[in-house]
Amino acid sequence: MTTETNRKRINLTDAFCRSAKPINGALTEYPDVKERGLALRVTPAGVKSWTFRYRNFAGQQKRLSLGRLDDVPLVEARGQAAAERARVHNKL
Repeated sequence: MTTETNRKRINLTDAFCRSAKPINGALTEYPDVKERGLALRVTPAGVKSWTFRYRNFAGQQKRLSLGRLDDVPLVEARGQAAAERARVHNKL
């Protein structure tokens, strides 16, 4: 599966998240400018979910799913991402 990542971080808003579409029909991630590591993932079928990316103690990139847009609003996703970053940081 091909993943498109919008390299430019976006100030995600509720309106943008509701209207987000996949780029070129591929799984697309839209990184948030306000909360480092948080991104909105949009599948080719239009399913939207939150993801948090981080590096573990070995320097490997990891991804954690935070839930679907329908179940987790933007403000809550930002809070979860901040909490996960603190948890990961405390383990390092």
